[in-house]
Amino acid sequence: MLGTTLYLATMDAHLVALDTATGNVLWNTEVANHLDGYSMTAAPLVVNDLVITGIAGGEFGIRGFVDAYDAKTGTRRWRTNMIPGEGEPGNDTWEDDSWKTGGASTWQIGAYDPALNLVYWGVGNPAPDWNGEPREGDNLYSDSVVALDADSGEIRWHFQFTPHDVHDWDACQIPVLVDAVWEGQPRKLMYWANRNAFFYVLDRETGEFLSAFEYAEQTWAERIDENGRPVLVPNMEPSREGTFVVPEVTGASNWWSPSYSPQTELFYTMAYDGGAIYYTADAEYEAGKLFVGGSYVRAKPVDEHHSAVRAIDPITGTPPLGVPGPGQVDVGCNDDGGRPGLRRHRDRQLHCTRRRDRRRPVAQPPGRRDHCRAGDLSQQRPPAGVDCCRARHLHVQAARVRQHSARSARRQRGRSHVQVSAHHRPRQPVTPWPILTPQVPRRNGSPARRPARDSRSRSPQPRTGRSESPSRDPPHCPEAAHGTQPRQVLRR
Repeated sequence: MLGTTLYLATMDAHLVALDTATGNVLWNTEVANHLDGYSMTAAPLVVNDLVITGIAGGEFGIRGFVDAYDAKTGTRRWRTNMIPGEGEPGNDTWEDDSWKTGGASTWQIGAYDPALNLVYWGVGNPAPDWNGEPREGDNLYSDSVVALDADSGEIRWHFQFTPHDVHDWDACQIPVLVDAVWEGQPRKLMYWANRNAFFYVLDRETGEFLSAFEYAEQTWAERIDENGRPVLVPNMEPSREGTFVVPEVTGASNWWSPSYSPQTELFYTMAYDGGAIYYTADAEYEAGKLFVGGSYVRAKPVDEHHSAVRAIDPITGTPPLGVPGPGQVDVGCNDDGGRPGLRRHRDRQLHCTRRRDRRRPVAQPPGRRDHCRAGDLSQQRPPAGVDCCRARHLHVQAARVRQHSARSARRQRGRSHVQVSAHHRPRQPVTPWPILTPQVPRRNGSPARRPARDSRSRSPQPRTGRSESPSRDPPHCPEAAHGTQPRQVLRR
């Protein structure tokens, strides 16, 4: 929103401005032709007097871009393509004309740094997804984060997480911007839990690579080198026979929002460990149709995957703590100010933020509070340096997740089959309340209904000590002729 105007993106690739008071359409701009596979799946980002939006449709062989529109008129101010064209830097990272249908969508929202006047946007995977032969090269700027000048759209810097991606691990995550101390110097940082199972720390002012480490299971890379490029494990590409790789297509994390707590100095994201068998196939581009070049099959059911809300220390890169969850869970994270939870002192040890536990020692003696559990390995004792109250908090949260999953499973089973027992019976039909009909005696002793008042034929009657009660049924009423009474609701 900007002032009293609401901006929204539609699935048919339109950007619309609405008046919040009346709902009237102020302007409606077509961003791209949806018949060619373009769509829009995220809210736009308002920066100053611009409405900045990305585009979806990478699996349809589009050419991704980021657009900026005038907030008042809806006219386009600039467009930056996420695949360089002929003669532009980076076009040589695409083989032949593969850049024209190379995907690289921008289907999630970005982030904005007003101090640097830079907009940061994650870029999707190249197309076709699982067949990299027609598009040899690094395929810039797919699977990258780009820093754009908010006024002109010029690319100031970029960093590619997964060059020549053949597993559909796009960089669709929302950038997290943090000002922190790095190696003794205050720096403007960017934290990124990428879909490829590595956590990255970048300098958001220059794009310099600072560090990367695993936060989930993976089998495709030996490590990330000093320049930020992955050192690949041989023979991990999709094949005709199928190749097992971890993580699976949805990645270690995906589009759901992460969170960062200044109190604990921890980064929180929903992650899970799971693998898939990747297959490659021939792909021929046709506008408006899927252009993926293969398929995948999960190695085991989704319910058997290991999910966890993981707390990551971006500075030290220590193995993350986590609250385990059932199967594959797709949820975002939100920091509530660090309560209840942890805060980090200058000694970089974990301390509890709950008032009643602040005076307790950080590390518990061996053997104490054996009932507490912490981390993803819920059957182990809390690790050294973790307060027992934090472990108990994680254990309680894990129990709540399991209970919620169990209730959801019961409801799902109940939709297809209802078990009748003493504690669960089918709901009986509700009997309606009886209709009240006042009765007055007739002269012959039979009951008669009181007629509705008619103000048009009403005339004042003198009051006497005795009143007559003639038959109240109108002569045209068929029920009166048969001795039955018409039903009428009593109005009080």
